[in-house]
Amino acid sequence: MKVVDCAAVDVDFSGCELAESQFNGSDLSGANFNRANLIKADFRSAKNYLFDLRNTNIKGIRLSLPEAMNLLRVLGAEVDY
Repeated sequence: MKVVDCAAVDVDFSGCELAESQFNGSDLSGANFNRANLIKADFRSAKNYLFDLRNTNIKGIRLSLPEAMNLLRVLGAEVDY
């Protein structure tokens, strides 16, 4: 699936098969990725995404900074950047 350079705000992707999907340049504010398969998904230059690393399959996922740092906050980390 390609969700590129658009606003996918409050979209529910929970439990979806999203392997190798592209989210480049998209605003994913409030999107739900709970239990989604994100193997090799591409989130480079996407913004406002957040998902729980403990229940989402992220093997080979592609991310960019600074957005990728938000994923550590889900785990309770305080990140300064």
